[in-house]
Amino acid sequence: MPNSYIEVTGANTVSVASLNYISATDLKAIGKDDADATWTTLVISVNDETKVATVTSGSTYDKVRVYRDTAITQLVDFQSGVRLTETDLDTAYQQGLFAAQEVKENAIEQNASTPNVSSVSGILPIAHGGTASTSTTYCSLTANVSGILPVTFGGTGINGDSGQVLEEFLLPCDGIAYTSRSGAYTPAAVTAAAALTDTHADVVGSSISYTPPAGTQIVIYKFITSLFSSSIGVAHFALWLDGVEVTDARTTIEFTDDAGRRTIEWALPIGGVANAATGRLASWSGAKIIKVQARRTSSDPDASLHATTSWDGSASAEFSRPLIGIKAIG
Repeated sequence: MPNSYIEVTGANTVSVASLNYISATDLKAIGKDDADATWTTLVISVNDETKVATVTSGSTYDKVRVYRDTAITQLVDFQSGVRLTETDLDTAYQQGLFAAQEVKENAIEQNASTPNVSSVSGILPIAHGGTASTSTTYCSLTANVSGILPVTFGGTGINGDSGQVLEEFLLPCDGIAYTSRSGAYTPAAVTAAAALTDTHADVVGSSISYTPPAGTQIVIYKFITSLFSSSIGVAHFALWLDGVEVTDARTTIEFTDDAGRRTIEWALPIGGVANAATGRLASWSGAKIIKVQARRTSSDPDASLHATTSWDGSASAEFSRPLIGIKAIG
């Protein structure tokens, strides 16, 4: 026998003597005819002395169900130093017990086609006793929703991956393949230092042909290399995306002898109006090459990459392998 509801046939009065409850206001009623698949919310009054619930719906239903819907706001607030009474202890215990029984038996939703009105937000459909005029005023997951659940239908309107890192890797330029979420990538094998010239040229190791995972909104490109010079060095760096320079990413590094490791990093947004200067793409499908070009100002001052000077006191340049990386953000 259920603990949280009583159902009778062909009567508008129901004995609730066997239905434990804290307050008569916790009792609700629904009714339906045998030929009708839907339940209707009824008006109910309860006589606490006789333990009889009377349904005043204006008509007689073949089945009437009285169910308990215990308040979930805290009924008893125990205070330090206050004397405990049996009534307060019983009320606190019963509130938790009754609520658990109601969740388990779920008389209004599992056993009836009418939803619990307290759990409905927005417009209640006609099929469930509401006044909505068309099916499009409530959410049909098969007919009204494709992809992201709109705010109108109770969703957030954003992709579940928004703001999350979808994939990230940072690889030494050693020619060894790496497989990530979006595919396999093999960095160039850099084995020696590279002197810059007076003309912009591709930086060995800096190129990657990248396809972001579905849902990516930002691609962050990173290239790390060591800079050195025979005296004072000046190096100019330009970032290229799919054959177009990202002019807002231009940068110059001036240094003396050894600059240590330096990072060329830029964020490439996806979506909205394309902007070549910032590297924003309206959409990104398929592989696109990201790379860095660099030059020195002149032979004096000179500039070179992928090595460090004065290692352990030596005057010669010591090879320092560059790294290349990607971070895709949803």
